[in-house]
Amino acid sequence: MASHFAAEQAARRLEESRRFEELSRSLAFMAHDLRNLANELSLTLANARSHIQNPEFQKDLLLSMEESVAGMQRLLDNPFLLVFLGVTLPTVLYLIWGILEIAQIPLAPS
Repeated sequence: MASHFAAEQAARRLEESRRFEELSRSLAFMAHDLRNLANELSLTLANARSHIQNPEFQKDLLLSMEESVAGMQRLLDNPFLLVFLGVTLPTVLYLIWGILEIAQIPLAPS
């Protein structure tokens, strides 16, 4: 009976580990994509200061902005990301806040 319980717990932990790994991998891809979009917009802005009068640059600027907006929309259309941001992140922050509050409670005298 005890070995069955231990095996069940190990299987549960393994499944949780797999889910966490999948979550981490997905978030890493999303963070990478967001970083690329931010870098693209930053470079575009820096170039715009020097080349905004150039009609070819203006065309490239519009194309670049359209691509950046489309990329951001693809990320935001991802329900996994929205669930993570809307549910998981506040839950984790609330848990950390609760742990910090508990840690500040003074111990009862012995």
